[in-house]
Amino acid sequence: MAQSKRILPKAHVTAVDLNRVQPARIPPNMITVQLNMEDDSWAPLSTDYDLVHMRLLLGSIHDTLWEAVYKNAFKHTACQSGVIHQVEIDWVPQWENTAAPGNSALLQWSQLFLKGMDGFQRSARVSSSKVRHMMEAAGYIDFDETIIRCCVSPWCDDAHEKLVAKWFNIGLTEAVEAMSLAPLVEKLGMDVSEVKDLCERLRDEIRTLRYHAYFNM
Repeated sequence: MAQSKRILPKAHVTAVDLNRVQPARIPPNMITVQLNMEDDSWAPLSTDYDLVHMRLLLGSIHDTLWEAVYKNAFKHTACQSGVIHQVEIDWVPQWENTAAPGNSALLQWSQLFLKGMDGFQRSARVSSSKVRHMMEAAGYIDFDETIIRCCVSPWCDDAHEKLVAKWFNIGLTEAVEAMSLAPLVEKLGMDVSEVKDLCERLRDEIRTLRYHAYFNM
C-alpha cells in the first residue's frame, strides 16, 4: 500500500480482498473493495484499469473458476492499453548446485501440501502454459514471463537477494503451519501432531544455511 503512494502518487488504486483486513491508515490515492473473485460479476469494480495485479491466488480459486476469473479481469482492463500482472510462487523446492538433503522436510511438505490442495480442487501448482492458455481465451495477448529465485534462507551472496531471503524465511516460518493444517489433515488424513512435527522439521531445515534451497516465483 505504501508503494502506491510513493511510486505512483497520481494513480488511483483499488485494493480488492475477500475480507476487510487492511490497516486503518491507507494512502489517499487508494480505496479498498470487499469482493469474492469467484463471484460471477465484478460489478463494484471499474472497467478501465490500466493494471490488474493478482498475487498468490493459486490455492484460493477453485480449479473450475480460473477461466471466469481471467474473463472478468479482462472485462475490467482498459481496452488496448491495459495489462494483467500475476505473481505466484512455485511451491516445488529447488536446490542450488546440490541435491535435496536426505529425508528433506521441505520436499516432503511440498509434496503433501500440493497433493492436499489438489484434494480441495484449489490447486497451488504453477503451470505457465495453462495460465497463458486461459488468459488468451479471455482476450489477453503479448505475454512475458519472468522467473525470480526466492531463497528460503540467506545463503546467497547478493545483498538484496540475501535481505529478501531473510524476510521470506520469516514469512514461511510463521505461515507454514497455517498453510498446512487444512490440506494435510482434512484431505490427507494426517494427525495435527504429525503436521506440527513436519512443520517444525521444515523450520529447522530452512534455518540451516548449508542447504541452498529456493522456490521460483
